[in-house]
Amino acid sequence: MESPKLTCVAGLLILLLSLASTATAQQNDPWKSKLCKEHVGSCGIVVTFNPPLGDVLLVPNEVTVDVPLELGTASRVVVSSYPLGTGMEDVPSEGFVAMDRSHKVGNYARFIGQIRECTGQDSLIVDVYFKGFENRPMSAGVGGALGCEQRCTTDAQCPSGQRCGFTAGCESKGKCVFPEHSQACSDTPSGRCGCDGRPVDIFCGATEGNMNEYTSAPANSLGPCARP
Repeated sequence: MESPKLTCVAGLLILLLSLASTATAQQNDPWKSKLCKEHVGSCGIVVTFNPPLGDVLLVPNEVTVDVPLELGTASRVVVSSYPLGTGMEDVPSEGFVAMDRSHKVGNYARFIGQIRECTGQDSLIVDVYFKGFENRPMSAGVGGALGCEQRCTTDAQCPSGQRCGFTAGCESKGKCVFPEHSQACSDTPSGRCGCDGRPVDIFCGATEGNMNEYTSAPANSLGPCARP
């Protein structure tokens, strides 16, 4: 049988080790690092979108997330969309892309992913997950209300039910829109001629509550195409 003194000493050692372990864990919390104090909101994490972010997120888009190694071992980066407004807590977020693999670039762990489709929610957030803290993601300082446009060249590149629409001009870029039945667009008397000299379809599309006219390919002139 162990003496009461030895039992007391053993208990004290266990308590000290536990306290030391807790203190070390607290010191290693990524959100308590020096970088987070110097870069409030982002902790030194650099997020780059290509094409760059403007008023909308253009898709497809390549997103690069550089996480300082000083913060710890980043295991995952998730770019997602979440509901905005009150009374929406029960609506789950929708993932744009999740990145589980990285490679070292200088003092950073670099994650690269492709955002291929828009979600049904106009918002954006970038979360970084660290080894040992998987249940407590860190925000990369990018988030908020943001629209999303799906870029395209043909209808086949758009989600089901959408068409690839172009606005006026040969330099216009196509985007996926929901076609709307409206005589204001489909019955345009003069028609349109595409930049390649061939006729194009004209249709209406609703974006952000507004009805706009689109063509099935870039067009630069009113009226029918000139015959050879």
